[in-house]
Amino acid sequence: MSICYSSEHFSADPFKAHGRFDIRCDGDVVLQCAEGPFNLEAVLALTQARQAAAQDWGAARHRHATITVFQGSMLMSPDALEAYASALRADMDVRYASGQPAPVMACVAGRWLEGRALMLPHFAKLHADLNIRWQAFEVMLAARVWVRAQTLGAQAAQPVTASSAWKSFAALAQRPMGQGHAQREPMAWQ
Repeated sequence: MSICYSSEHFSADPFKAHGRFDIRCDGDVVLQCAEGPFNLEAVLALTQARQAAAQDWGAARHRHATITVFQGSMLMSPDALEAYASALRADMDVRYASGQPAPVMACVAGRWLEGRALMLPHFAKLHADLNIRWQAFEVMLAARVWVRAQTLGAQAAQPVTASSAWKSFAALAQRPMGQGHAQREPMAWQ
C-alpha cells in the first residue's frame, strides 16, 4: 500500500482551499477520496498532489484506473471545474502522446449527495470529450466491479480480494453520503 497524498499538504495561495482530496493507489488503481464543496484553490492543490504522487510512483507504474469517492458535496465553483478540466486535459495529452491507453475512471456519489445532479453531467461530458471510459455509481462496490471489468476484461469474473485500501473505501461507502458537513468525519484513511 502506498502512502496517502493529500491536497491539504500543498499550497493553496492566495486563498484557503475549500474541499479536500486524498489520493492513494492500490495496485494499478488510484483511489481518491474527495470531500467538497471545492473552490479553485482545492483543485489546484489536488493537481499538485497528483503530480507528487505520480512522480513518487514512477513512470513505470502508470495507473490505468481511478475511483473517486465524493463526500459532503460534489459542487465545484466554475473556476474550479475549469481548472480540473484543464489539468485532466493536460494529463491526457501526456498520456496519449506517450502511447498509453485511455484510463478508466469511476465516480462514487451517493444518491443524495449535494451537487450530484448538477455536477455529474459536467463530469460525463468532460470525460467523454477526452475519450476516457467513465461511469458514476452510488456505491463503491459497483464502481470497483465496473473498474475491474473494464481493466481486466475476461479475468473480471475472478474473485475480488479486499486490500486494506479497498476495506477503507468499503467502510466509507457504507456511511450515509451527502449529509453535509455538520456530521463530518475524518477522511477514510487508516
